[in-house]
Amino acid sequence: MIHAVKDEPDPPQFVYLDEAEGLIKLFVVNGETSVSYIMSTALEDWGMDAKELAELAQGNLQTFLTKTGLHIAKRSRFQYVEVDGQFESSVAFLPNFWAQVQEQSGGAAPIAAFLSRDKVFFTHENDIEGLQLLELISADLSDVPYVISPDQYRWENGKWTLFKRVARLETISRH
Repeated sequence: MIHAVKDEPDPPQFVYLDEAEGLIKLFVVNGETSVSYIMSTALEDWGMDAKELAELAQGNLQTFLTKTGLHIAKRSRFQYVEVDGQFESSVAFLPNFWAQVQEQSGGAAPIAAFLSRDKVFFTHENDIEGLQLLELISADLSDVPYVISPDQYRWENGKWTLFKRVARLETISRH
């Protein structure tokens, strides 16, 4: 787990689950004006483990999306997720959504970039032009505030795996 406070003898820890190389599921409580990270001590108090929390969080997210709506915006060679400007990246953890995307692409695995909490772009593994464009977008937006990762992930058999590492734009321009 990630330490919340450095150099403390017994620091509190954020609750998270590893999803794929460089992609984690971090849990928060969404308040009126801010979000609070869920710490391991809260799980102990609630008498649940991280997997049970993940199921609860997924249900809460589904309920939230039922109210706000989840839209897929399409461009010429890729698509992106629109929710409310804050929770787009949470869509990564909705297996039914990605199964539907895969079905709509004729069974081809979705490839997604979770650039920031409000920027999720995707295409599918058989769309060569879309994959090239996705890589350009990932590199170009790798310096947005609060970037999650410019890397691309592949959805298959109900889970994410690292599909391709994408060099950040500043790394590319220095060479």
